[in-house]
Amino acid sequence: MKHYKKLLVAVALPVILAGCTVPGAYLNLDDTNDSANNTETIDILERVNVYPLTADKMASYKAPRLSARINPELDAKLAAYEYRVGAGDILNVTIWDHPELTIPAGSYRSASESGNWVLADG
Repeated sequence: MKHYKKLLVAVALPVILAGCTVPGAYLNLDDTNDSANNTETIDILERVNVYPLTADKMASYKAPRLSARINPELDAKLAAYEYRVGAGDILNVTIWDHPELTIPAGSYRSASESGNWVLADG
């Protein structure tokens, strides 16, 4: 019984797939509006706008460059800004020439060991 199922699939599959090729590449054009068969003469210049392609014309198609505006209020705030270390910040302190203060794991430390957490009490 198993042999007959395989044989049936082997015969039916090519027949089913060949069904896609039966109509062939023929395309019925009887009901289409073919412009090549149109006997009416139309001047192409009446239907299109022709523009010379020059560098000036191409420059007019470019989007204008965006430039940042000067913001004196922001500049003043940035000049007076001082960062304060707060709760949740991670401080990474490196003390050179003192290997006894360095974690032996070196660069293979986890993200939680990469610095010292600042707690809420400072």
